[in-house]
Amino acid sequence: MSSFDLQHVGIILRKKRKELNVSQEKLAMHSKVTVQTIRNLERNDVKTSFVVFLRICDYLDIDPKEIMVLIRILDEIHAEERSE
Repeated sequence: MSSFDLQHVGIILRKKRKELNVSQEKLAMHSKVTVQTIRNLERNDVKTSFVVFLRICDYLDIDPKEIMVLIRILDEIHAEERSE
């Protein structure tokens, strides 16, 4: 299965998880991954499958489209910064 780079998303996931008072353990169980995977995702230390990403978004009531737009915007900003 291919992986999905969550390079810019860990902070959003952690913030939303904390707003909802959801533990990393509960999110990991729902997402069918280890707690260490959730910790790593929140620190942007790991890539995950798109399926896991969608499970996390579903549980945290996050619209995946909003995150995809954010990723695109941040990628464009970083590309502009590199070209300067």
